[in-house]
Amino acid sequence: MEYQEFIEVLAEKSRYTKREIRKMLRLITATIQDAMGRGRDVHIVGLGKFKNVGTGFMRGRNRYTGQPVIIPPRRRVRFSPAVALREIVLKSEIVFREETNLMKKFGLEKGSKHGEVRGPDRPEEGPKGKAGRSGG
Repeated sequence: MEYQEFIEVLAEKSRYTKREIRKMLRLITATIQDAMGRGRDVHIVGLGKFKNVGTGFMRGRNRYTGQPVIIPPRRRVRFSPAVALREIVLKSEIVFREETNLMKKFGLEKGSKHGEVRGPDRPEEGPKGKAGRSGG
């Protein structure tokens, strides 16, 4: 769901205008960013927790020369979904698997390009006879 669609859905489900919802979303985003910038975690009930996590010094290797390098510590954002959100996503995964199994049952499989669906009457080869490639 894109930002504009999200605003439209919220406007339909509430008594607020799109302008008011945009303003609230900007305020929520700015508040979360401010808290994260100060090193604090943000917990939103029903959605999850934005965690401000620090990493220590790490050893790495320069990919060009192969020389060992020390990677300095840094801060990262981690998101841990709430249990309710995790369960919703799990249910959608089960539905996705059932749809995929039905597609296989009826001979429809996902193609290699942009989610194309290839039926039994459509060959796997591309225009030049090579599977999944159009050039030579």
